[in-house]
Amino acid sequence: MFARVILTSAALLTAGCMATSRSLQLSDGQPGYAIACPGMETDWDSCYSKAAALCPVAGYTVVDREERHGQRTSVGMAAVHAHPTVNRTMLIHCQETP
Repeated sequence: MFARVILTSAALLTAGCMATSRSLQLSDGQPGYAIACPGMETDWDSCYSKAAALCPVAGYTVVDREERHGQRTSVGMAAVHAHPTVNRTMLIHCQETP
């Protein structure tokens, strides 16, 4: 049981460090991607690396980006703890090959 808890915790921590993406249609009708880079362990470089991986041939244009800070609370045995959070989101459009 203890090993299962450790493995689950490790998977959750690793997932929090990764940038994720989903395809979407941008407001101008062009195809694009929304890239999320949440967590205190990541930074904008994670978003830019994901964008480069999504658009390897001709690069990309950043359409918009946002960073929001907040707090998450958790209740422990003896106290309530506040944990800072940060959510980064970037919208990109892959460039066409010339």
